[in-house]
Amino acid sequence: MPELPEVETLVRGLRARVVGQKIASVEPRLGKSVGGEPAVFKKAVEGATIESAERRGKLIILHLDNDKALLIHLKLTGQLIFEGKDGLSHRGGHHQKAYEAPPPNKYTHVIFSFTSGAKLYFNDLRKFGWMKIIDADGRGLSTRMGADDTGSRRSPTQFHADIGPDPLSKHFNVREFIKNAKRRAKSDIYSVLLDQKVISGLGNIYVNETLWLAGLNPQTKAGSIADSQYNSIIASAKQILKEAIKYGGTSDNTYRKLDGSKGTYGEHLTVYHREGEKCPRNDGGTVQRVKKGGRSTFLCPVCQK
Repeated sequence: MPELPEVETLVRGLRARVVGQKIASVEPRLGKSVGGEPAVFKKAVEGATIESAERRGKLIILHLDNDKALLIHLKLTGQLIFEGKDGLSHRGGHHQKAYEAPPPNKYTHVIFSFTSGAKLYFNDLRKFGWMKIIDADGRGLSTRMGADDTGSRRSPTQFHADIGPDPLSKHFNVREFIKNAKRRAKSDIYSVLLDQKVISGLGNIYVNETLWLAGLNPQTKAGSIADSQYNSIIASAKQILKEAIKYGGTSDNTYRKLDGSKGTYGEHLTVYHREGEKCPRNDGGTVQRVKKGGRSTFLCPVCQK
Protein backbone atom coordinates (compact mmCIF):
# COMPACT_ATOMS: atom_id res chain seq x y z
CA MET A 1 0.00 0.00 0.00
CA PRO A 2 1.17 3.61 -0.43
CA GLU A 3 3.45 4.83 2.35
CA LEU A 4 3.85 8.35 3.71
CA PRO A 5 5.59 9.93 0.67
CA GLU A 6 3.10 8.46 -1.78
CA VAL A 7 0.11 9.60 0.27
CA GLU A 8 1.63 13.05 0.76
CA THR A 9 2.13 13.38 -3.00
CA LEU A 10 -1.46 12.31 -3.61
CA VAL A 11 -2.79 14.74 -1.01
CA ARG A 12 -0.94 17.62 -2.65
CA GLY A 13 -2.57 16.72 -5.94
CA LEU A 14 -6.00 16.48 -4.33
CA ARG A 15 -5.55 19.77 -2.51
CA ALA A 16 -5.22 21.61 -5.80
CA ARG A 17 -8.46 20.09 -7.10
CA VAL A 18 -10.95 19.35 -4.32
CA VAL A 19 -10.43 22.17 -1.80
CA GLY A 20 -13.31 24.60 -2.21
CA GLN A 21 -15.53 22.01 -3.89
CA LYS A 22 -19.06 21.70 -2.50
CA ILE A 23 -20.46 18.17 -2.33
CA ALA A 24 -23.82 18.09 -4.10
CA SER A 25 -24.37 14.38 -3.58
CA VAL A 26 -22.55 11.18 -2.72
CA GLU A 27 -23.36 7.66 -3.88
CA PRO A 28 -21.97 4.92 -1.61
CA ARG A 29 -22.26 1.82 -3.80
CA LEU A 30 -20.64 -0.50 -1.26
CA GLY A 31 -21.61 -0.06 2.37
CA LYS A 32 -18.37 -1.64 3.61
CA SER A 33 -16.38 1.16 1.99
CA VAL A 34 -18.12 3.83 4.10
CA GLY A 35 -18.23 2.11 7.47
CA GLY A 36 -21.35 0.05 6.84
CA GLU A 37 -23.78 2.96 7.18
CA PRO A 38 -24.36 4.55 3.75
CA ALA A 39 -27.29 6.70 4.90
CA VAL A 40 -25.29 8.15 7.80
CA PHE A 41 -22.33 8.79 5.50
CA LYS A 42 -24.51 10.59 2.93
CA LYS A 43 -26.13 12.80 5.57
CA ALA A 44 -22.74 13.77 6.98
CA VAL A 45 -21.15 14.93 3.73
CA GLU A 46 -23.85 16.10 1.35
CA GLY A 47 -24.02 19.88 1.19
CA ALA A 48 -20.61 20.30 2.83
CA THR A 49 -17.64 22.08 1.28
CA ILE A 50 -14.11 20.66 1.45
CA GLU A 51 -12.03 23.23 3.33
CA SER A 52 -8.62 21.58 3.42
CA ALA A 53 -6.76 18.39 2.57
CA GLU A 54 -3.96 16.90 4.65
CA ARG A 55 -2.21 13.68 5.57
CA ARG A 56 -1.48 11.81 8.79
CA GLY A 57 0.78 8.83 8.22
CA LYS A 58 -0.87 6.84 5.43
CA LEU A 59 -4.23 8.49 5.97
CA ILE A 60 -5.84 11.16 3.76
CA ILE A 61 -7.94 13.70 5.66
CA LEU A 62 -10.41 16.06 3.99
CA HIS A 63 -11.80 18.67 6.40
CA LEU A 64 -15.36 19.80 5.74
CA ASP A 65 -17.00 23.11 6.64
CA ASN A 66 -19.61 21.34 8.80
CA ASP A 67 -17.03 20.49 11.49
CA LYS A 68 -16.58 16.99 10.21
CA ALA A 69 -13.65 15.33 8.48
CA LEU A 70 -13.53 12.62 5.84
CA LEU A 71 -10.80 10.02 6.38
CA ILE A 72 -9.63 7.94 3.41
CA HIS A 73 -7.32 4.93 3.53
CA LEU A 74 -6.39 3.36 0.18
CA LYS A 75 -4.99 0.14 1.68
CA LEU A 76 -3.84 -2.41 -0.92
CA THR A 77 -5.74 -1.43 -4.08
CA GLY A 78 -7.54 1.87 -3.48
CA GLN A 79 -7.61 4.51 -6.20
CA LEU A 80 -9.02 8.05 -6.36
CA ILE A 81 -10.10 9.59 -9.66
CA PHE A 82 -10.87 13.29 -9.88
CA GLU A 83 -12.87 14.07 -13.00
CA GLY A 84 -13.10 17.77 -13.75
CA LYS A 85 -16.14 19.45 -15.26
CA ASP A 86 -14.10 19.47 -18.48
CA GLY A 87 -14.24 15.67 -18.46
CA LEU A 88 -10.49 15.23 -17.90
CA SER A 89 -9.60 12.52 -15.38
CA HIS A 90 -6.78 12.58 -12.84
CA ARG A 91 -6.04 9.14 -11.38
CA GLY A 92 -3.99 8.65 -8.24
CA GLY A 93 -3.23 5.82 -5.85
CA HIS A 94 -3.08 2.24 -7.07
CA HIS A 95 -3.24 1.57 -10.77
CA GLN A 96 -4.81 -1.70 -11.84
CA LYS A 97 -5.59 -2.96 -15.33
CA ALA A 98 -9.12 -3.53 -14.08
CA TYR A 99 -9.47 0.22 -13.50
CA GLU A 100 -8.89 1.13 -17.14
CA ALA A 101 -12.64 1.07 -17.83
CA PRO A 102 -14.12 4.59 -17.50
CA PRO A 103 -15.63 5.28 -14.08
CA PRO A 104 -17.97 4.41 -12.65
CA ASN A 105 -17.26 0.73 -13.19
CA LYS A 106 -17.70 -2.47 -11.18
CA TYR A 107 -14.82 -1.48 -8.89
CA THR A 108 -16.15 2.04 -8.14
CA HIS A 109 -17.56 1.98 -4.60
CA VAL A 110 -18.10 5.66 -3.77
CA ILE A 111 -18.96 8.59 -6.09
CA PHE A 112 -18.84 12.23 -4.99
CA SER A 113 -20.58 14.75 -7.25
CA PHE A 114 -19.67 18.40 -6.75
CA THR A 115 -21.82 21.42 -7.51
CA SER A 116 -19.13 22.52 -10.00
CA GLY A 117 -19.88 19.48 -12.15
CA ALA A 118 -16.66 17.70 -11.12
CA LYS A 119 -16.65 14.22 -9.58
CA LEU A 120 -14.44 12.17 -7.28
CA TYR A 121 -14.49 8.38 -7.62
CA PHE A 122 -13.16 5.81 -5.17
CA ASN A 123 -12.17 2.51 -6.78
CA ASP A 124 -11.01 -0.52 -4.83
CA LEU A 125 -10.42 -3.91 -6.41
CA ARG A 126 -9.92 -5.89 -3.19
CA LYS A 127 -12.30 -3.82 -1.04
CA PHE A 128 -9.91 -3.29 1.88
CA GLY A 129 -9.82 0.49 1.56
CA TRP A 130 -12.29 2.67 3.42
CA MET A 131 -13.78 6.10 4.02
CA LYS A 132 -14.97 7.27 7.42
CA ILE A 133 -16.60 10.43 8.74
CA ILE A 134 -15.42 11.74 12.10
CA ASP A 135 -16.40 14.76 14.16
CA ALA A 136 -13.85 17.55 14.42
CA ASP A 137 -14.84 18.23 18.05
CA GLY A 138 -12.89 15.20 19.21
CA ARG A 139 -15.49 12.44 19.23
CA GLY A 140 -13.85 9.32 17.87
CA LEU A 141 -10.55 11.15 17.66
CA SER A 142 -7.35 11.38 19.63
CA THR A 143 -5.09 14.37 20.25
CA ARG A 144 -2.50 12.47 22.27
CA MET A 145 0.05 12.35 19.45
CA GLY A 146 -0.07 15.98 18.34
CA ALA A 147 -0.85 17.60 15.02
CA ASP A 148 0.26 17.15 11.46
CA ASP A 149 1.53 20.05 9.39
CA THR A 150 0.31 19.48 5.87
CA GLY A 151 -2.30 22.13 5.21
CA SER A 152 -5.06 22.11 7.82
CA ARG A 153 -6.42 25.41 9.09
CA ARG A 154 -7.14 23.76 12.45
CA SER A 155 -4.45 23.78 15.13
CA PRO A 156 -4.00 21.38 16.70
CA THR A 157 -5.58 18.97 14.24
CA GLN A 158 -7.29 15.96 15.78
CA PHE A 159 -6.91 12.48 14.39
CA HIS A 160 -8.14 8.93 14.39
CA ALA A 161 -7.17 7.21 17.65
CA ASP A 162 -5.25 4.34 16.05
CA ILE A 163 -2.79 6.54 14.19
CA GLY A 164 0.55 7.14 15.88
CA PRO A 165 2.82 10.21 15.65
CA ASP A 166 3.74 11.48 12.20
CA PRO A 167 7.55 11.69 11.79
CA LEU A 168 7.32 14.83 9.66
CA SER A 169 5.17 16.75 12.13
CA LYS A 170 6.84 19.60 14.01
CA HIS A 171 5.04 18.20 17.05
CA PHE A 172 6.78 14.82 16.77
CA ASN A 173 8.16 13.95 20.22
CA VAL A 174 11.32 11.83 19.97
CA ARG A 175 11.33 10.99 23.68
CA GLU A 176 7.75 9.76 23.50
CA PHE A 177 8.62 7.70 20.43
CA ILE A 178 11.62 6.12 22.18
CA LYS A 179 9.50 5.29 25.21
CA ASN A 180 6.83 3.63 23.06
CA ALA A 181 9.41 1.73 21.02
CA LYS A 182 11.12 0.38 24.14
CA ARG A 183 7.79 -0.92 25.41
CA ARG A 184 8.27 -3.50 22.67
CA ALA A 185 11.76 -4.32 23.89
CA LYS A 186 11.70 -7.93 22.66
CA SER A 187 10.51 -6.99 19.18
CA ASP A 188 12.97 -6.24 16.40
CA ILE A 189 13.26 -2.62 15.29
CA TYR A 190 11.97 -3.50 11.82
CA SER A 191 8.62 -4.63 13.27
CA VAL A 192 8.46 -1.67 15.65
CA LEU A 193 8.87 0.86 12.83
CA LEU A 194 6.09 -0.86 10.88
CA ASP A 195 3.69 -0.50 13.83
CA GLN A 196 1.41 2.40 12.87
CA LYS A 197 0.55 2.99 16.54
CA VAL A 198 4.20 3.62 17.38
CA ILE A 199 5.02 5.79 14.35
CA SER A 200 2.76 6.41 11.38
CA GLY A 201 3.46 6.39 7.68
CA LEU A 202 6.40 3.99 7.38
CA GLY A 203 6.03 0.77 5.41
CA ASN A 204 8.44 -1.84 4.12
CA ILE A 205 10.21 0.40 1.60
CA TYR A 206 11.04 3.31 3.89
CA VAL A 207 11.77 1.18 6.98
CA ASN A 208 14.45 -0.64 4.97
CA GLU A 209 15.89 2.61 3.66
CA THR A 210 15.78 4.29 7.10
CA LEU A 211 17.59 1.45 8.85
CA TRP A 212 20.31 1.37 6.19
CA LEU A 213 20.91 5.11 6.56
CA ALA A 214 20.95 4.76 10.35
CA GLY A 215 23.34 1.79 10.13
CA LEU A 216 21.13 -0.62 12.08
CA ASN A 217 20.32 -4.25 11.38
CA PRO A 218 16.53 -4.74 11.03
CA GLN A 219 16.71 -7.67 13.44
CA THR A 220 18.12 -5.59 16.31
CA LYS A 221 15.89 -5.82 19.38
CA ALA A 222 14.19 -2.54 20.28
CA GLY A 223 15.25 -2.85 23.91
CA SER A 224 18.96 -3.02 23.03
CA ILE A 225 19.04 0.20 21.01
CA ALA A 226 20.58 3.25 22.67
CA ASP A 227 18.74 6.58 22.73
CA SER A 228 21.42 8.07 20.48
CA GLN A 229 20.67 5.36 17.89
CA TYR A 230 16.96 6.09 18.13
CA ASN A 231 17.72 9.73 17.44
CA SER A 232 19.64 8.59 14.38
CA ILE A 233 16.67 6.46 13.26
CA ILE A 234 14.32 9.44 13.40
CA ALA A 235 16.78 11.76 11.67
CA SER A 236 17.28 9.14 8.96
CA ALA A 237 13.54 8.58 8.54
CA LYS A 238 12.90 12.29 8.11
CA GLN A 239 15.69 12.61 5.56
CA ILE A 240 14.49 9.61 3.55
CA LEU A 241 10.82 10.65 3.62
CA LYS A 242 11.50 14.24 2.56
CA GLU A 243 13.69 13.03 -0.28
CA ALA A 244 11.04 10.53 -1.39
CA ILE A 245 8.36 13.24 -1.37
CA LYS A 246 10.60 15.41 -3.55
CA TYR A 247 10.62 12.65 -6.16
CA GLY A 248 6.90 11.93 -5.89
CA GLY A 249 7.24 8.68 -3.96
CA THR A 250 8.20 5.18 -5.09
CA SER A 251 6.15 3.40 -7.74
CA ASP A 252 7.46 0.01 -6.65
CA ASN A 253 4.31 -1.77 -7.76
CA THR A 254 1.18 0.02 -8.95
CA TYR A 255 1.20 3.42 -7.26
CA ARG A 256 0.57 6.53 -9.37
CA LYS A 257 0.45 10.24 -8.58
CA LEU A 258 -2.84 12.03 -9.21
CA ASP A 259 -1.65 13.08 -12.66
CA GLY A 260 -1.19 9.40 -13.51
CA SER A 261 2.61 9.53 -13.54
CA LYS A 262 4.95 7.34 -11.50
CA GLY A 263 7.00 8.52 -8.56
CA THR A 264 10.72 8.27 -9.31
CA TYR A 265 12.27 7.72 -5.87
CA GLY A 266 12.77 4.08 -6.85
CA GLU A 267 15.79 5.26 -8.83
CA HIS A 268 17.37 6.49 -5.59
CA LEU A 269 16.76 3.50 -3.31
CA THR A 270 19.86 2.18 -1.54
CA VAL A 271 18.94 -1.33 -0.36
CA TYR A 272 15.26 -2.00 -1.00
CA HIS A 273 15.05 -4.56 -3.83
CA ARG A 274 18.81 -4.16 -4.39
CA GLU A 275 19.68 -7.75 -3.45
CA GLY A 276 23.09 -8.77 -4.79
CA GLU A 277 24.22 -5.21 -5.49
CA LYS A 278 27.15 -3.51 -3.79
CA CYS A 279 26.37 -1.42 -0.74
CA PRO A 280 26.27 2.29 -1.70
CA ARG A 281 28.72 2.98 1.13
CA ASN A 282 31.38 1.04 -0.80
CA ASP A 283 32.25 -0.85 2.36
CA GLY A 284 32.74 -4.18 0.62
CA GLY A 285 29.26 -5.38 1.57
CA THR A 286 26.62 -6.82 -0.73
CA VAL A 287 22.92 -6.16 -0.15
CA GLN A 288 21.12 -9.22 1.19
CA ARG A 289 17.46 -10.16 1.30
CA VAL A 290 16.09 -11.64 4.54
CA LYS A 291 12.57 -13.06 4.72
CA LYS A 292 10.51 -12.08 7.74
CA GLY A 293 6.85 -12.89 8.23
CA GLY A 294 5.99 -12.88 4.55
CA ARG A 295 7.97 -9.70 3.90
CA SER A 296 11.46 -9.17 2.58
CA THR A 297 13.93 -6.96 4.40
CA PHE A 298 17.09 -5.73 2.73
CA LEU A 299 20.35 -4.84 4.41
CA CYS A 300 24.09 -4.60 4.07
CA PRO A 301 25.66 -7.07 6.56
CA VAL A 302 28.83 -4.96 6.77
CA CYS A 303 27.47 -1.54 7.76
CA GLN A 304 24.24 -2.74 9.42
CA LYS A 305 25.55 -4.73 12.36
